[in-house]
Amino acid sequence: MNRVICGNTLTVLKTMPDKSVDCIVTSPPYWGLRDYGEDTKTVWNGDKDCQHKWIKHIQPKRRGSTDAKSSYERPSRKETQKLKDIKTDFCQKCGAWYGQLGLEPTLDLYLEHLLQITAELKRVLKKSGVMFWNHGTNYGSAISAPNAPILLKERIFKRPAIGISKCLTLQNWRLILRMIDEQGWRLRNSIIWSKPNAMPSSVKDRFTNKYEPVFMLVKNRKYHFDLDAVRIPHKESSIERLKYPIVAYGGNLKIGRFNRGHNIDLSHKFNYRVRDSEKKSEQCPQFKATKEEIERYKKRRPDEKRMHTFYGHSKRGKEFENIKGKNPGDLWTIPTQPCPREFRGIHFATFPGKLVEPMI
Repeated sequence: MNRVICGNTLTVLKTMPDKSVDCIVTSPPYWGLRDYGEDTKTVWNGDKDCQHKWIKHIQPKRRGSTDAKSSYERPSRKETQKLKDIKTDFCQKCGAWYGQLGLEPTLDLYLEHLLQITAELKRVLKKSGVMFWNHGTNYGSAISAPNAPILLKERIFKRPAIGISKCLTLQNWRLILRMIDEQGWRLRNSIIWSKPNAMPSSVKDRFTNKYEPVFMLVKNRKYHFDLDAVRIPHKESSIERLKYPIVAYGGNLKIGRFNRGHNIDLSHKFNYRVRDSEKKSEQCPQFKATKEEIERYKKRRPDEKRMHTFYGHSKRGKEFENIKGKNPGDLWTIPTQPCPREFRGIHFATFPGKLVEPMI
């Protein structure tokens, strides 16, 4: 309990036993977005016993990349111009790549690396487990790999790089589709994380991006999901209205009986009699509940008193399908949260606590 393990994602995951994790909440480095420093470089693929002979690959800096200390801050144009070209290495012998996750020369290579991680995540996740994967996207630019060896182009760059400028790369959905098709993940939700305090954009030919998707994935048809723990409570005024049901349409309904044809409890009509008995008017006393009937009604459970609806006629009834609260839905409006000053530069995109709490 309460143990933090620091290390390379793949290295640490491979030390963990199968089916040992209940919940995963994570977000990978986005492709082509940020340089996390030389310390984060690692060797990917290739032959682990190879005496690598590295060839330098220089990739021009991408528009939209940043060296800001926090995702909450937008670097100035002058700071952006100081960004250096991305330098990575390919092994001439085995085709290994040495660099940072997210700074691969092509989107395909980036996806291949992420799929290695998601395969391990699926292995350690329990059958009842759930994974929440936050992953945004970016815009493509006309970038190629001009100085990569021909051999490596044949082995790694099997498909064209995303070279359509000003076009969304859809890196997140490309990954999710491959996770489903190649690894057997089940996508249960694509939650929209709406950011009311999203940074303004200077772009003039499209709308400002103000959301990111959070993908809810599982590995089994049946899994643990405690919806009651995250329901949104009904307002007091709404709960009060539960006492007064909407009249069912059609038929001669008798109080406190069952419709044998549809096996529907019709005792909800008794709520009207309780309501009418509290009125001071003496009109139609035969329709008012007696004191004994009111006492019996008060002893019923709250969920038995709730409003019933019939044949889909009541939209209001669907809203109160559960007395414990409403399903939060897949649109979450949660402001971003800056990293505490003492940790600036250590992590660039910390999760807001309110985003993670319902997932856990």
